[in-house]
Amino acid sequence: ATPPRADPRDGLLANQGATFRTLPPGSRVGTGSLRRKAQLLRMRRDVEVVDLAGNVDTRIRKLSSDYDAIVLSVAGLERIGEAGRVSQVFSVDEMVPSVCQGVIAVEMRDGDEHLARLLSGIDDAHTRAEANCERAFSKTLGGDCYVPVGCCARVSGGSIEAVGMISSEDGNDLLRRKLGASSAEAAALGKRLAEVLLDDGGSRILKGAAS
Repeated sequence: ATPPRADPRDGLLANQGATFRTLPPGSRVGTGSLRRKAQLLRMRRDVEVVDLAGNVDTRIRKLSSDYDAIVLSVAGLERIGEAGRVSQVFSVDEMVPSVCQGVIAVEMRDGDEHLARLLSGIDDAHTRAEANCERAFSKTLGGDCYVPVGCCARVSGGSIEAVGMISSEDGNDLLRRKLGASSAEAAALGKRLAEVLLDDGGSRILKGAAS
């Protein structure tokens, strides 16, 4: 089951409430994600993107002493009551989220019909369509956490729109595309979006990241 999705976007936490554009040149921005690193560097070359490790609480504690700003998922911050610390929420077009960011999936034993009926009550059709689209995107790319890729799909009415991204780690070579379809074709849309990016040069970028 996939309950209703939380906010899939990424948020900036900055000292003195700065936005990414108002951070001084040379600012240290922390993230543990290659996807975020690539897109941050694409937006600004004059900041230093620094590795950031640990759970969310640990990362927030490091902000005041080791970094000028850090980037975390809005959903994760909301779930621990820390969304008020966000000084800027990046749009999906500015920073494409990771696949299924903000989605919680509830797994069950195969063949347990009673539990399946119970879980059907918390399953959200829009979230399921978005997750199916993004997972098809990821599966088609064969991507992993060591490659800067992202995808975010959003359902509106009977339609679904997805934006996908493939990038080199330094953000110099970044591809971003957006496609739409009927929400009934969610998985097919994710696969098609990945294929478009691969044909546009994504295969070369992924090959370079793997070498």
